[in-house]
Amino acid sequence: MMRFVHLALILMMISHNVLAKKGSFYIVMTSDWEGRELLEENIKVVKDFRAQFPQMPILHFLNPAYFTKPDARPDDIIEKTEELMKKGDERGLHIHAWKTLVEDSGVLFRRKPDLGGWSLYGCDYDCGHVISLESYSEEELTKVVQNSVNILLNHGVYKKRPKSFRAGAWMAGPKVRSVLLKEGFQVDSSATPPDYVVPAWGKEGPLYKHISKYWEGTTRTSSPYVLLRNEKSELWEFPDNGSLADYTSPDVFMKAFKLNVEKYLENTDQDIYFVTGFHIETASRYLPSLAMSLREAFHYGESLGVEVKFAQFPLINASLF
Repeated sequence: MMRFVHLALILMMISHNVLAKKGSFYIVMTSDWEGRELLEENIKVVKDFRAQFPQMPILHFLNPAYFTKPDARPDDIIEKTEELMKKGDERGLHIHAWKTLVEDSGVLFRRKPDLGGWSLYGCDYDCGHVISLESYSEEELTKVVQNSVNILLNHGVYKKRPKSFRAGAWMAGPKVRSVLLKEGFQVDSSATPPDYVVPAWGKEGPLYKHISKYWEGTTRTSSPYVLLRNEKSELWEFPDNGSLADYTSPDVFMKAFKLNVEKYLENTDQDIYFVTGFHIETASRYLPSLAMSLREAFHYGESLGVEVKFAQFPLINASLF
């Protein structure tokens, strides 16, 4: 009898070890489409970047404001967008409070808070790039989000409704979050450590203060968590813990990356998501630096026996949680 009990225990242990999930270290590559302009020089650099990392899918946070500009050429916008898409990519939503987009949504354009001090330049054409989304009511934001999705669906940029979102200037405060949940979004990636923006924007400026308020406690090693839920669904936050290429030199990138590797090595049963990315509008300036950072990151992981992988999309996957 004891032999059978002993055998049963061994089989249970083997079964547990087989089913136990070993953690993985993921780099989540994102791109923010700002809605300002799609220049050939930036398109070319993004293509070159993708050729260097052919196994890398990208979560594209797409912006409908390209289509609401007074001189918009929809066919050209669609062509340039599709040039940068590959199998395995995800198409999310990125909203800055551009005047033309806000007004196209049937909402009165708000002129403050202007987080950069320059958002109202050129309003005869378009403006509002860093007017905080939180300056609008939930009802107004709902109109903007719904119109944004419809614009991209109607032009065929979306093949289906998006599930992932990133707010312009990371301004996804309580009102934005509430609207996202109600509109069926499952992922937000607007949380970020405020100190990334200090060199460019200053610590006393409104951008730093707003990020600090909305994303208190977010660090370079923050993990995904449920940001908001209702009786029907959950909105997960995947913190932009590696920031974007505009704010991270290879040195800054690697310091954050190494902190996440250190966290992973403390418990290799956990999944680590290191979220980084770039802006389409500044790709020619910053993507070469990000490519250098990625090569160094993979080399560093290999030196420690850590398999660094690009995350596959969609991020919400039952096998990961």
